[in-house]
Amino acid sequence: MKQGLSPAANRRTIIQTVVTMALAILAAWGLWAMFGGHPNAGPDTPPPGGDAPDGPPSAERPLNKAVIYFNKSQGASVALEGVVRAIPPAEKAQPLTFALSQLLKGPETQETADGYFSEIPKGTRLLSVRQSQGRYRVNLSQQFTAGGGSSSMQQRMKQLQQTILGVEKRVPVFVDIEGKQLDVLGGEGVVVQEPLNAAGVQP
Repeated sequence: MKQGLSPAANRRTIIQTVVTMALAILAAWGLWAMFGGHPNAGPDTPPPGGDAPDGPPSAERPLNKAVIYFNKSQGASVALEGVVRAIPPAEKAQPLTFALSQLLKGPETQETADGYFSEIPKGTRLLSVRQSQGRYRVNLSQQFTAGGGSSSMQQRMKQLQQTILGVEKRVPVFVDIEGKQLDVLGGEGVVVQEPLNAAGVQP
């Protein structure tokens, strides 16, 4: 006749069964946590309804607006002030070109009525914006250098510099006049410090 297990053996069997079940539960919980609580999700798959993995840094994402800098009379003095332009979806890939085009167009009708004006001569054209060898080269027409004294030259350079700095801080920007680098502006010799966005470019 077959004899049953002793009480001590029964206790050992129960303990072993409980431990085995606990280990199985812990293993299942670990897998659940690894896959984000979704049994069909892999380690790199975002949970349904959740955020996808982070994209490129915010500085590299398309800009929605550009700040264009003009001059504005304030009593006896003149201040540099920015106006906001929304960048159309079709031009978000080239925010620098958009900002410069808006700058050369000058203030809009209402902005002119509000006292904004530009020291950049009318008729100045943006001939090209090229990126090569880790830098941008902005090529302007000869009209940019025409007319005005040193004060006018300084103000138009400030307009250009601040507008560029508002949309491009990662890549150095240099300015050419019809293909030749602009080093000195005007007959009074306003020295052009380049790159124009040096204050914002990280070394």
